[in-house]
Amino acid sequence: MSPLSFSIGWPILSISFVCVKTVRAAIIRPIFLMSPNGLTDLTLTMKMKMATGDSLIILDIETKNLEPIGNGLQFGNPANWRTSCACVLEVVGPTPQHIEAHVFVEKEMVAELESQGIVCKSFEHLSDYLNNCLEDELPLLTHNGKGFDLPILMKDIEAGGASCHNVLTDYEKLGLHMDTAADLSHKTGKRFHLQDLIQGVLGPSATKIMNAADAPIE
Repeated sequence: MSPLSFSIGWPILSISFVCVKTVRAAIIRPIFLMSPNGLTDLTLTMKMKMATGDSLIILDIETKNLEPIGNGLQFGNPANWRTSCACVLEVVGPTPQHIEAHVFVEKEMVAELESQGIVCKSFEHLSDYLNNCLEDELPLLTHNGKGFDLPILMKDIEAGGASCHNVLTDYEKLGLHMDTAADLSHKTGKRFHLQDLIQGVLGPSATKIMNAADAPIE
């Protein structure tokens, strides 16, 4: 896993990274931007945690579905979505060297991926890992996690999720989940795509590695 960039600054805190290792049918490539304009209390808390060197975790998933939207698949509805890979980046400091990747895949894929030098665990371990993070009060950062990633991960493993319903529900109840897409939409009334945030952090010439629809194919 290769973090491409990570920067902290005041008044703008930006956390940007791209994990470019292909994990079967998955590319994990979240990039986040937080601005002090209209900050929620949680955003400010996260900002101060990073400014003081405290840790947080950033989560993104990729799905293995190849069928088009509308054929049993709808954004905002976790039914029929199946997780290919979940990546959690634990950020413990202000440089790329302080980012530790934790990759979770289907149990049947672990041995094959480890034979290729990819360190990973099965989905069965994700809930315990997140529970440990929650016990340490590590904030969870996602982009559109409420609308996509988390509802899918809450499903049972047999249904395409990761059996994380209880721990992710607890994250929400304790106010330790920050969804940049939801927060920006609430504050501005607009939808910010990942590409918007990439260019906001890295400049107008920056772009995603690939379109999200191409990730399961690649």
